[in-house]
Amino acid sequence: MDSNPVNGIPPSVLADLAREDQGPKTIGLIATFLALAFIAVCLRFVARIRLGIPIGWEDYFILVSMTCSILASACQIMQVHHGFGKHQVFVDLPSTILALKYLYFGILCYGISFTFIKISILTQYERIFSVKATRIPIYIVMGISVAGGIAALFTFMFACVPVDAFWNVLKQPEARCIDLEK
Repeated sequence: MDSNPVNGIPPSVLADLAREDQGPKTIGLIATFLALAFIAVCLRFVARIRLGIPIGWEDYFILVSMTCSILASACQIMQVHHGFGKHQVFVDLPSTILALKYLYFGILCYGISFTFIKISILTQYERIFSVKATRIPIYIVMGISVAGGIAALFTFMFACVPVDAFWNVLKQPEARCIDLEK
């Protein structure tokens, strides 16, 4: 029995599959939303500076989030460069391994970014609502958000044992990995 996945696929279908590439659409979406987020963060700082409002902790937290978002987006673009968006049969093993490495680090960056967005919003609420009765729930939600972010980060970071089995498909048969799709 031949293990080549393209055997049995008619040449005309194979040619159609080879032309399909969602990579350019992916890069277009990444660039669009990253640009919008970057503009929003820049406008936030311009408004604060022009109005004479001091830069607060929430602004620093959003900068950390934006930096991690840029890193996550760069990882997504590198995934496309290494074959994401194409049918797997047309992506060689070294490219697949590199794309999965970028996926791994991109997800970590995204998780950190998402946690810092929450912290930024909650820090802004804490500044706006000066009554102690409203601040206590904000601190509780912030603690839950930070704990959840740390738990998610470590859960994903060690989703496979050994860790590199996440991207090294040759190690996956012997590795123990959490089924992240459930």
